[in-house]
Amino acid sequence: MSRKETQHLLAALEDNIALVTGMKERITVLSDMKTTMIYAQKNSDLRLHEY
Repeated sequence: MSRKETQHLLAALEDNIALVTGMKERITVLSDMKTTMIYAQKNSDLRLHEY
């Protein structure tokens, strides 16, 4: 494999790593939001039962 081909493959690999990292960050944000929503739902249910 030529040096140019190797550099091309490395660049593609770096792009894929960046993509996966971005997806992981998005998933983390979404799961945090989901957790927040669940807590908000539980808290509103508790408030309803208090009255």
